Amino acid sequence: MIFLLISGGPTNSNFYSVGSTDLLVTWLYNLTVTTMDYNLASVIGILIFIYMQKFIYYRKKKVEFFSFLFLFFG
Repeated sequence: MIFLLISGGPTNSNFYSVGSTDLLVTWLYNLTVTTMDYNLASVIGILIFIYMQKFIYYRKKKVEFFSFLFLFFG
């Protein structure tokens, strides 16, 4: 909601064309559209993909564990 109201601003000079309230996905979009930096955009996309794979794997294992407990103790 904050990003929609202030469009990712104020800009942060410590990072490469990113705002203080910018999201990874919107930063990825801005890199490909405005600055045409495809190398950095592909690295960010791969990192987002790897992070989401690990997160989904962890959550899946946790849900399976609790459903396993529910079968015996529920």
